[in-house]
Formats: sequence, C-alpha cells, structure tokens
Amino acid sequence: MAIDFERAGDTITIRIQGEFGHEYRNDFQKIFTSQEGDPHGHHYRIDFKEIKYISSAGAGLLIRLRDYCGGEKANISLINVNDRTLKLLRILNFDKIFQITQ
Repeated sequence: MAIDFERAGDTITIRIQGEFGHEYRNDFQKIFTSQEGDPHGHHYRIDFKEIKYISSAGAGLLIRLRDYCGGEKANISLINVNDRTLKLLRILNFDKIFQITQ
C-alpha cells in the first residue's frame, strides 16, 4: 500500500498501489491541496497501473479531486486502467466526467 506523485510543470501524476479506498484519503487530499498555483490550471493524471481495487471511498476521492479542480472544468485523466476497473468506472458513469485510458 503506497501513494506517491510526480510533478512536471502543471501536470501532476499520482500513483497508487493496492486498494484505492478510505486508507488513502489523507495522503491523496494532501497531494492535490498542497500544489502551488491555481488548481484549475493543473492536469491531474491518476495512474491505475498498480491499483488492484477501487472502493466507493476511492471513487469519492476522485469526485472530491474533480470538485476541487473546478468540477466540469477539471482536467483529470485516469490512466492505465485495467478492464475490470474500467467496467466499474463505466457503471459509475465516470467515463462521462473523466478522461479514461487503458
């Protein structure tokens, strides 16, 4: 279980390992609220490569990030999403509010 991030200009890539849920709440929020500059100007990339499972709490954290970054104006990509997780994200209609790539 680990979370880290890398910033290159206005792009922040957040990498999560294991199950993405409540246990990451504080660390996940700390990453996006501690970035300098206007949150609306950042491009967040959430890397799902090492995520085994996303709970409803993890889904809620993605919505919180989206709201923090301006809602519909937010620039957030979910990358390296596996087939199983993609099905869940589609059921939640996250494909309508996030850019998702496999």
